[in-house]
Amino acid sequence: MPDEALKHAQTAFFTAIMVVQGANLLACRTRRLSVFQQGLRNTVLNVAIVQAFALGIFLAYVPPVNIIGTRPIRLVHWFPPMPFFMVILTYDEMRKWLIRIGPELSGGKDPNLVEEYTYY
Repeated sequence: MPDEALKHAQTAFFTAIMVVQGANLLACRTRRLSVFQQGLRNTVLNVAIVQAFALGIFLAYVPPVNIIGTRPIRLVHWFPPMPFFMVILTYDEMRKWLIRIGPELSGGKDPNLVEEYTYY
C-alpha cells in the first residue's frame, strides 16, 4: 500500500510541474506585452500546450501506461498547483506593466530599473 501511495504522489507531483510550467510558458511569451495584449495567436505554442496536457492525462489515466509507475489521481489533486500558476502569471504581468510604464514615470530621463534588473 505505501508503494501505491508513493506512485499516486509522484503522479500528482508530475501534474503539478506540468501545470506550473504551463504558466511559465504563458508568462515568457513576450518580454513587454501582456498576455492579454498579445493574445494566443501562436498556433504552434497553443498546440504544444494542449499536447503537453494531453500527454500528462494519457500518462496518468491510461491503464497500460501505468507500467512506468504512474497512477490515476483524483480531480482534487490537480488544484494545489493553481495558486502557483496564478502567482507566476500575476508577478510577470505586474513586471511587464512596470516595464511599460517606467519611461512615463521617470519622464524619459532615468533608466527603467524594473527593466534593467528583471529583463531576461
